[in-house]
Amino acid sequence: MNSLEERVLRLESSHRRWRRAAFGLGAVLLCTVAMGARLKGHTDVLRVQGIEVVNDQGERLVWIGQGSLGEGAMETYNNRGKRVTLIAANERGDGLLNISNNDARRVFAGGANDRGDGLLEVFNSNGVPVSLVGANIRGDGLINAANKRGKWVSAMGADKDGDGVVETLTPGQEVTGKMP
Repeated sequence: MNSLEERVLRLESSHRRWRRAAFGLGAVLLCTVAMGARLKGHTDVLRVQGIEVVNDQGERLVWIGQGSLGEGAMETYNNRGKRVTLIAANERGDGLLNISNNDARRVFAGGANDRGDGLLEVFNSNGVPVSLVGANIRGDGLINAANKRGKWVSAMGADKDGDGVVETLTPGQEVTGKMP
């Protein structure tokens, strides 16, 4: 087990790297704005295919560019080189936010469902979806919870008349209890 002193030293080192990265990103943004400034009071457009911010060792911290679907995208990386944040668009063109843990496993996703309604998903540390907040097919609010294996065990929302309903489910997705 690591001593407290070793852990503090690693934390201080990590803090210095992140501080340098933040200052570096700020400097890049400031230089970008300054280079675009013109004497006539307006700016030209800076056109690049991508921007990458790296640390002192050349490891990627932030990347901005074109995603796999041709959309604009931005990624951030932790001090182990793992992608922990993605901002992009899904296949339909809706905004998408993915957040991962320090092992690069997705633990949160926000975006839109197939109908364009807002959707939030929470995943456990194994990448299994365990919570969902969104809208049902009628546009009513919906909250679902799953067990650690991803089987939905409860749902809360509105019925066809717009009244509140809570259901509990078996792992086979059969309704075991319902409260109007």
